[in-house]
Amino acid sequence: MAAGLTLAALSTGNAYLVNALFYVPAVIAILQLHPPAALDGRRERFSLVSILGGVKFLFSEPIVFAMVMLDFTIVGLGYYRPLLPIFAKDILHIGPTGYGMLSAAPAVGGVLGTVIVLFFGDIERKGQLALWSFLSYALAVGIFAMCTQMALSLALLALLGLANSLQAVMRQTSFHLLTPDHLRGRAFAVFNMFSQGANSVGAAEIGFAASFLGAPGALVFGGAISAVLTLGCWIMLPGLRKFGIETQHR
Repeated sequence: MAAGLTLAALSTGNAYLVNALFYVPAVIAILQLHPPAALDGRRERFSLVSILGGVKFLFSEPIVFAMVMLDFTIVGLGYYRPLLPIFAKDILHIGPTGYGMLSAAPAVGGVLGTVIVLFFGDIERKGQLALWSFLSYALAVGIFAMCTQMALSLALLALLGLANSLQAVMRQTSFHLLTPDHLRGRAFAVFNMFSQGANSVGAAEIGFAASFLGAPGALVFGGAISAVLTLGCWIMLPGLRKFGIETQHR
């Protein structure tokens, strides 16, 4: 009976149930929010122009646009998660338990990235940190693709999570600093569309590339393109590289 309870506790259905229960505190917190009234008591008239205001802003603000496009492209080209089962089974030969460890490693790095941001507070060179994070992500993806050691693979996946966490914080912070109040909702909708869509597009792209190049080849290709793109933005967009606390109130 004890064995049966253990198996039930580890069943797929119960795992999803536990995951769903973690959403309850978030829902309660959202219900407790009291949104403020519109600025100056005015609301912008609903129109096609107002709907497209977020798109127009995104394309008119070089720093925000560059960060959004870098995230969309680099995360898409280097979307490693769909290929983790292949690496676990055919390359690292580690089985289901090892696959679970590989899947969890990026989350560990992501938590570490959040702690680093909390520790250092308001980082002055936001653009530069974002670029370093994008470059680290690209290089870590390429090295992970060629790695055959479990310990090093875990470290590289943790680095991927760390880099992704840092660039996400810098990207979102820069967005909110540069977006006018009256456009923030619509602009963030477009911003979030690209951010969330990167994973779906990346899953399709990496699967297509893997069918021709194999799983390691697809990630090496994605990492190389991502590194070149990041270095290109680093050189050609000095405003992004220098964006920081001194440009918040421009």
